[in-house]
Amino acid sequence: MTRKLAKQFLERVSRCLYKQSNPSIIQKILYDLRLNLLEIRDQGLKNFLDKLAEEPIDLERLIDSVKKGLLNNPPICELLAFIEREKLITDLELNEISEQLQIQLNLLCLFEAFAVTMVNSFTLNEDIYSFTKKQRNTYYPGNPINNFFFCSNRKDFSLFKSLKLVSVDPVITEGAFIRALGDAELSQEEIVKKSKEFIRQHGLALWNAKICPPPLGEMHDDSVKNVSLNILEATWEENYKEDGNPADNAFAGATLIRLLEYLRPSHGYSFKNLVLPEKSSITEEGKYSLLPDLIVNRLPKRVSQFYVYKEWMHLYNSWNLLFVIRNLDDSKFLMLKLLIPSVLNAIPMHYMESRVFALYLMGNLYYFNKLSIFTDEIHLANAKTILDKWGEINKKYADFLLKTCCAELDETPKEVYHDIFGEHTNFSLAYHIANFIRDFDNFRITSEEFHTYAIDAP
Repeated sequence: MTRKLAKQFLERVSRCLYKQSNPSIIQKILYDLRLNLLEIRDQGLKNFLDKLAEEPIDLERLIDSVKKGLLNNPPICELLAFIEREKLITDLELNEISEQLQIQLNLLCLFEAFAVTMVNSFTLNEDIYSFTKKQRNTYYPGNPINNFFFCSNRKDFSLFKSLKLVSVDPVITEGAFIRALGDAELSQEEIVKKSKEFIRQHGLALWNAKICPPPLGEMHDDSVKNVSLNILEATWEENYKEDGNPADNAFAGATLIRLLEYLRPSHGYSFKNLVLPEKSSITEEGKYSLLPDLIVNRLPKRVSQFYVYKEWMHLYNSWNLLFVIRNLDDSKFLMLKLLIPSVLNAIPMHYMESRVFALYLMGNLYYFNKLSIFTDEIHLANAKTILDKWGEINKKYADFLLKTCCAELDETPKEVYHDIFGEHTNFSLAYHIANFIRDFDNFRITSEEFHTYAIDAP
């Protein structure tokens, strides 16, 4: 019944949408975000963007993929069923926001094309990084400390938002470098030599310069530390309830950290011909099934693989979506980074790389530009009820995962949160960040437990 109700709600939303892209909307987006100035070497994406700006393309397959992704995510599916069962969003409200939904659909189309190309192209990540460097108001755009203090041209950015953009830089610099290596099988010595040239070319410094991957097939769990700190920052930023207690979604965020540090999924690199979302494919001509006018590179490339559980990925997506909608200013744009099929329907081992590539692109575009196409706010009469229920659902799913994956620990999401933050959240955040910098090798956020189980590559 839950899935049936959720599907009914999505069908009502779908009826409000025109199932083709709108060239005038696309042109406005490209102009506002200055993507018309981006020099793209990937011919498949370049040709697609040219066509997208000139004529409508069919979006039925893209829409179906997003709908299936939402239905296959247990907490999101439960939320949509709750909305439909309680009649919290009326057809009238959907019609009133249909113009905004249409803009978001065009943005989904545009950024899915970017996302699937970023993970498969030899050149696009480097092109995007070079483009971003030009937009940064600093003499040293490859230095993360310099970027944190001097590159912002927005007065409304919080400490969290500035930290977030700086923290994803190393993923794009490494991603740009390993994709630029192409399909050649190189010795580690050759890769190190090429990395030094790449660092010099882009003026990379500190952790932005840590771009040289370990040998193919070599596994480690250092990514657990990086991702855990990333989640910690957002959990700390989460708004409190009116009574001053942490929001339910903060408990879900804390649980994501606990699960990571307990299960310790492995991370490594390997050659892959294609990185695609589930239930999608490439034709013999290289056409992408969700956007058939887009040609995707099918040659082998080095990719990053972080072997998280699908259930963890589902909680992360639902938790992060609620966090963005509730806490960030322009959630109508930024939430889409989690709804594009390359992220929403990612194969779990490719999820983190695909998500961070999309976050880097969309976060930096938002950071340095102003998207004027959203002229109206989205107002829903029952928004607070929906958001509160969403946090409750995420907390419940987090509790389910603790009992399923970490039964030996006998913990609740609330207990995990208080183990991490105690009574002084600001001090605890500063303490964990200091430990991350001071002693990365031994860094962890949650308390040591007796057993840990590493998730290795299949």
